[in-house]
Amino acid sequence: MSAVFELPPAMHHRDFRRFWASMVGSGFATQMVAVAVGWQVFAIHRSAFDLGLIGLAEFAPVPLLALPAGQLADRLPRTTLVFVSNLAEALVVALLLLVTLGGARQLWQFVALAALTGATSALGSPAGRSLTPEIVPAELLAGALALRSVGGQAATIAGPALASIRHEGGVGGEGNVLLCREDVGCLDLHPARGGRTLRVKHGSRLGSLQIAADQSSLVSRSGSALVSELAARLGLERELSSALAHLFRRRPQHDPGRVLVDLATTLIDGGDCVSDLGALAEQPDLFGLVASPSTATRLLHGLGERELTAIREARRRVRERAWALGARPATVTLDFDAQLVECHSEKEGAGPHRKGGFGFHPLHCFCDETGEQLAAVLRPGNAGANTAADHVAVLDAALAQLPGELRDRERAQPVAILARSDSAGATHAFAAALRQRKIRFSLGYYVDERVGAAAVALPKRCWRRALDADGTARTGAWVAELTGRVELSGWPERTRLIVRRERPHPGAQLRFTDTDGHRYTCFITDQDGKEIAQLERRHRLHARVEDRIQESQELGLGRLPFQALAPNQAWFELTLLAQDLLAWLRLLVLEGELALAKPKRLRGRLLHVAGRITRSGRSRTLHLPRAWPWANDLLAAFARLRALAAPG
Repeated sequence: MSAVFELPPAMHHRDFRRFWASMVGSGFATQMVAVAVGWQVFAIHRSAFDLGLIGLAEFAPVPLLALPAGQLADRLPRTTLVFVSNLAEALVVALLLLVTLGGARQLWQFVALAALTGATSALGSPAGRSLTPEIVPAELLAGALALRSVGGQAATIAGPALASIRHEGGVGGEGNVLLCREDVGCLDLHPARGGRTLRVKHGSRLGSLQIAADQSSLVSRSGSALVSELAARLGLERELSSALAHLFRRRPQHDPGRVLVDLATTLIDGGDCVSDLGALAEQPDLFGLVASPSTATRLLHGLGERELTAIREARRRVRERAWALGARPATVTLDFDAQLVECHSEKEGAGPHRKGGFGFHPLHCFCDETGEQLAAVLRPGNAGANTAADHVAVLDAALAQLPGELRDRERAQPVAILARSDSAGATHAFAAALRQRKIRFSLGYYVDERVGAAAVALPKRCWRRALDADGTARTGAWVAELTGRVELSGWPERTRLIVRRERPHPGAQLRFTDTDGHRYTCFITDQDGKEIAQLERRHRLHARVEDRIQESQELGLGRLPFQALAPNQAWFELTLLAQDLLAWLRLLVLEGELALAKPKRLRGRLLHVAGRITRSGRSRTLHLPRAWPWANDLLAAFARLRALAAPG
C-alpha cells in the first residue's frame, strides 16, 4: 500500500531540511518583528506618516546594499555570511527589546532599528539564496528551489498575520486580530457568541499615556490659597469671628469666621453650592482644617439679621484696612443697577418678574473704581426697577461701607462722590436723597416726546463731538445740553439735561424715539463744568456695572441654594464678601492682565494650578510647574501678599 503523503526528494537531505527550516523560521521572525515595530510606532505617535517612515527605513538598505552583498557572497564563505546575518538580526531584535523596556518614544530610535534590520537582511540575502546549490545535488535543485520559494512566501504572508494576534488570556483566551497595520478587527465576527464584544480602536490624544492615582502631597488649587491668605492678612477671619462669637457658648471646633472665609474662597474658586467646600477640605496642606458642608450649612441657617449686620460691619473694617494698604481709589463713583436671578423652584421670597420668569430682583451698588460690591438688597422678582425707597436703602448701606471721612456727609465740604444709574434710578426721591447727602448724581433720563422735539430743534452749532471711553473723539456721535429747553422744575436745583446723538451702527433697529436717523440718549446730572463731553463720557462708563453683575453671577449669586429665605439672605451676603475679596486680590496682589481678568480666566491661569508640597524639618515648600506660563505671576503674587502688613 502506497504512502498517503511522501516528503519531496530534496527534504530527504538532512542539511537542506535544516537550512529550509531555519530560513522559514527566520522569515517568520523578520516579518513579525516588522509588524511589531510598526504597531509600536503607531501606538505611540498615532501617525500614518511615521509608520510609512518605518517601512521606508526597512526597504531602503535593500537596493543600496544589493551589489556589496553579492560581492561578499562571491568572496566569503556563504554559510558564514548567513550565520553572521542571522546573528546580527537577533542582536537587533535584542536591542529593540532593550529600547522598548527603557520606555523609548522617539521616532528616530525605531527608524534606526528598522534600518539595521533591513541592512542585516540585505547583507545575508544573496548568500542565503546561492547556498541551496551547494547543499543538494543538481538533479534535485529545481525541487529545492521551489521549496525554498514556497517557504519564503509562506513566511511573508503568514508572519504578519501571526504577529497581529494578541492573546489576552493564554491559549484559547479572548483576543483580537489586527487585520493590517491601519485597522483593528476582532477575533470573532459574532460578538454575542461566547460573550465576546467588538473592540474598536478610536483616535486618542493621550496615546500610550498611563494614568495612576499613586502620589501624595499633590494639590490642585495652588493659586486659590492666595484668597484665604489674603483674608487672613487683612484680618477678615478675625473680624468675622468676633462678629459671630455670640452664636456659641464655648469655642467651636470650626471658627465661624474661617468657615465664612472658606465659603467665600469656594465661590471665587468656582463653587456654587455649600458641598463644593469639599474641594478645599481635601487639600489640608493648603487650606488647613476645613469645615464639612453640614457644619457650614448649619452656620448659614443660624445667621439672622443681627448677624448679617455684624458681618457688614466686619466688611467695612476690613475695607478700611485694604484701602489703607493701597486699594483706595483716587475718586469714588457709586454705580447702581439691578439684575434678575432665575429660580428653577419656588423659593421663599421669590416672585414672577417682568420677563416672564420667576426668581429674585436684587439691587446692587458697586464702587466703579475698585470693583467692590458695597451693598445690595435681595428683592422678589416683581420688585420695581425704579423703586426709590430701595435705591435710597442701598445708598445708605453703601455709604456705611465707606471709610469714615467718606461716610461723613455732614461736613461743610465732604469728600466728592458721584452716584450713577440708568433711567431706573432717575426718580425725584432718589435724586433728592443724593442731594441731601451731598452726593453728585448722573442718572439716565427717558427720551420722551418733549426731549426728542427739543433735541431735533437744536441748531448745529450747539452740538459737540462725543468722546470714547479713552477720551478720544468718537466719529458719528455728538453731545449737547438741553437745560432750559426742557422743563426740569421737579428735579433738584441746578440739574442739567445732556443729550447724546449718534448714528446707529449698520443693521441696528431704530426705536420710535429715534428721529431723523439718529439715536438719542439723555441723562441728568448736577455736576459742574462746561465740558459736557467729559460729563457724558463719565456717565457712559456706568456700562461697566454690567461686568460687575456678570461677575456676581459667577461668584455664587447665579444660584441661591436654599429653599428658605433666611439662609439665602446669608448666602447673598456671602457673595458680596466674595466679590470684595476678589476685588482686593486684584488691587493688592495681582498685576498686569491678571489684575483685569474675569473669574473664569483667573481660575484657569492662576487659581487652579497644580503643585507638590514637600517638607523639610518644620518648613514646607509648594512647588509649581516650571513650564506653566503664569508660574512667575503666581510666585510674584505670593511675594506681594507676604509683603502686606499684618493687622495689628
